[in-house]
Amino acid sequence: MPHPEFVKEDILESKMSAVLAYLPVLCMIPRILEKKNPFVLAQGKQGLVLFLFALSGVIAAIRSPMAEPLGVSGMAEIIIL
Repeated sequence: MPHPEFVKEDILESKMSAVLAYLPVLCMIPRILEKKNPFVLAQGKQGLVLFLFALSGVIAAIRSPMAEPLGVSGMAEIIIL
């Protein structure tokens, strides 16, 4: 069920922008291009929060004491598994 403040036309015309909002590096593009669309702005905020959360996890994994003996590539393998 859509959020009450979102208009159905806004949702239909901006689905691709909302999808872009969840791609890690591209999460800010829809927020910049469609500033007046509340649906895209909400999706952009969520995408940005997810991106920052993932980035903080990667930084924490690299800075952890376990990363030194394994090397950065070894830590990346652990994260992927």
